[in-house]
Amino acid sequence: MFWKSSSYHWDVIGWPSDLANITREQANAYYDMYYAPNNLTLILVGDLDPDEMIKLVRKYFDRIPRGTTEPPEVYTLEEKQYGEKRLITEAETNPQAEIWYHTVAWKHPDSYPLDVLAGIMNDKTGRLYKKLVEEEGIAKSSVDRSGMRMFGGSGLAVAAYQESKKYAGAFRVSAEGVSGVRAEQLEAAMDEVIEEVKSELVTEDELQKVKNRIRVQQIRFMDIMSGIGILFYVGQNAAFGDWAEANNSPDKIDMVTAEDVRRVANKYFARDGRNVLIVNTKGGPEGGSASGEDPHLAQAITMITSIEDPARLEQMIGMFSMRMDSIEDPEERAQMEKLLKIANDHLKELKAAEGM
Repeated sequence: MFWKSSSYHWDVIGWPSDLANITREQANAYYDMYYAPNNLTLILVGDLDPDEMIKLVRKYFDRIPRGTTEPPEVYTLEEKQYGEKRLITEAETNPQAEIWYHTVAWKHPDSYPLDVLAGIMNDKTGRLYKKLVEEEGIAKSSVDRSGMRMFGGSGLAVAAYQESKKYAGAFRVSAEGVSGVRAEQLEAAMDEVIEEVKSELVTEDELQKVKNRIRVQQIRFMDIMSGIGILFYVGQNAAFGDWAEANNSPDKIDMVTAEDVRRVANKYFARDGRNVLIVNTKGGPEGGSASGEDPHLAQAITMITSIEDPARLEQMIGMFSMRMDSIEDPEERAQMEKLLKIANDHLKELKAAEGM
């Protein structure tokens, strides 16, 4: 719904119908065009001798021929949106609401204040958490997003994010509600926060706190998996067009002012250019869960009890146990303890059935 003319409209993995209809020749042609050395960026990270490494790179990579067909240039960009678009549905999940705005591409001067604006809204001290979780109590405090946490995500159920892609950008505001509320309540509360940043200047203390947090998050991201995050961070910037942006962006973030933040909020948070997703809980009174149980928790329990391999279940229990040490939210910790008990009880049943 969000991307219309841009090629971002298509996911990289394609569509289910592609699997049934694509030919071997088409698949090979696609692979040969895009997965060729002339479309590759090689990144070396470590305490290396540059001259020696360049010799090795040439030795092992120069012998791989260029692709015969160059990847086509991107000409079609996202066209301007002239009216609000809404998607309203129901699903077996907690109520959720998302608001998306078209913004700017990577390295655009406005991308930096937009990053700061997302920081103003984010985190447990941010505007969204204070409004939806602490003041109104309509949103969950956290969700199970372990993958996002690994790559710098917060794991909070309310979030704002500026995604600056190579050719265009998107600003997303999202919230997951507690059982029994309507997604429209989440949208209304998010709108209040959005209007607040459009009308008021953020304080200098708030601004500096966000800048500090962004810098710390970048450092922590680069340190993940014993420093392999540096590869991802530099690699993404290289793929976009300039690896040096990995070094330059922190200074550009530091130059953002409170006036910049309010300016980009008013420029890009337009009512006629936004996209809204409303998901209410399917079944139950007022869209609430019929059982009153968190649908995500119920899904996890179903997954655990469906496992018939003791070794696989033991591996899952080990992963759950390792994560327990990093969980601070009481609600999330209680859910994890419940899942661990169910998993251990199921493991005992499986071992007893096998006579182990």
